[in-house]
Amino acid sequence: MLATCISAPKILSRHSLKYLNIGMYRALDCMTQKESVGHPTILVAEDNALLRLDTLEFLEEHGYTVVEASNSEEALKVMENRNDVRLLFTDIQMPPGIDGLELARQVHKRWPKVILVITSGQVQPARAEIADDGRFIQKPYRPKDLLDQIDDLIIIDDKKTAARH
Repeated sequence: MLATCISAPKILSRHSLKYLNIGMYRALDCMTQKESVGHPTILVAEDNALLRLDTLEFLEEHGYTVVEASNSEEALKVMENRNDVRLLFTDIQMPPGIDGLELARQVHKRWPKVILVITSGQVQPARAEIADDGRFIQKPYRPKDLLDQIDDLIIIDDKKTAARH
């Protein structure tokens, strides 16, 4: 069951370790499946496994196809292996390697049509630090707030695409 706020737990239990194992298998599927059918695909890049899985489940329950990465390097590999990712939802602090802001910049540079949503519980970036027309949502966030941001950005992007054709 999803809590009213998605936030990182402090201690792992035996129950939460089960979700870590599920997450590892899901990550392998995410890297190999080439595209989704019918629903926009969201890449969730979050180093906290439980928070990532809660977010995945919530977005899937609302009709999105979701793939995951536990760090920026994995996220870039997913992007290189899939051609259907429409939105990147990334945490800023994700060790090791580059942070989520740099990940968003690299994704925007290589895949400029991908929509960006950035989150953090510790850092609030200036508007100029977020690539393209990306959005920021502060942790802990209510799942409904995240869903509203994502839905809004997808609708705006759909209207831009329709206007070009």
